[in-house]
Amino acid sequence: MTTAIRSKCLPVVRDCRLVALTDGVKGSTRHLSVYEARTAVRGWRRDGESVHTYRTTDRDGADMVVANVQIAPGRWSGVTRVNFVYEIPVESLLDL
Repeated sequence: MTTAIRSKCLPVVRDCRLVALTDGVKGSTRHLSVYEARTAVRGWRRDGESVHTYRTTDRDGADMVVANVQIAPGRWSGVTRVNFVYEIPVESLLDL
């Protein structure tokens, strides 16, 4: 009984997800920490790439932020369109 009560008090640790899309085709999926996701999104913004953020919910109804990074054509050869989609749970951002 003590274990069940204690486990409810522990913070839920949810990592972020990065999905890479190349020419509209889903590529790799990678799990990131909140720090890594925030640093990456800020870096893309600083580099002048198009970054759009959206507040939404996941399938379970938990709040999340989706950051869509659209890489300008010409950055990499052999592809015309590259998008990175970062899925960041809001509870992870608020966890101190």
